[in-house]
Amino acid sequence: MSRVLQAENRNEMTRAATRSLRKKGRVPAILYGEGIESQPIHVDGMALWQMVRDEGLNHVIRLKMDGDVHHVMVYELQREPIKGELLHIDFKKILMDEPVETSLPIKLTGEPEGVKAGGVMQSQLRELEVRCLPDRIPEELEADVSSMQIGDSLTVGDLTVPDGVEVLHEEDEVIVSLLPPRLDPIDKAEEDPGEPELVDARDGPGIDEAK
Repeated sequence: MSRVLQAENRNEMTRAATRSLRKKGRVPAILYGEGIESQPIHVDGMALWQMVRDEGLNHVIRLKMDGDVHHVMVYELQREPIKGELLHIDFKKILMDEPVETSLPIKLTGEPEGVKAGGVMQSQLRELEVRCLPDRIPEELEADVSSMQIGDSLTVGDLTVPDGVEVLHEEDEVIVSLLPPRLDPIDKAEEDPGEPELVDARDGPGIDEAK
């Protein structure tokens, strides 16, 4: 069961009013979605942060306001770059019987055999766009990379995806690759001595000198 977050209408839209809300621990927000007009609101910042920390950004929130309860998801979250404080939230109302599109983080598990042999992991895709019903959204998608050897790649098609979740990527899109070891300049010089030096015969000793 999704948690309930209490929201209140935001009647004043001035900068002074916004600053006053934040000083009180409230976070300015907007509620929008099908069947409702966009409404400026504010919520308790600590309560929201606990939800995000415990369940992630992709979970469904029951937003209670003026006696009504809306099923919503966080579609944009703005944070202060230095302190990390929540500045603004976009809540989108959803219907529980209609699929939604969202991004899921990819969690790599295990230590690849190729890394133990000196290989280097190169990540190319850290999130996946998916479509599913709101109550089917997983927190993340896991990928076990333990058996990867140097030269191997893990693609979208290699992932095990829960039933009811549609991945919106091509199956051959690469998530992570295991590259050969990188040579430092000394090793490279030893392995590749370069082109042999060419000597012009005219610069060498003459016939008489050779004797």
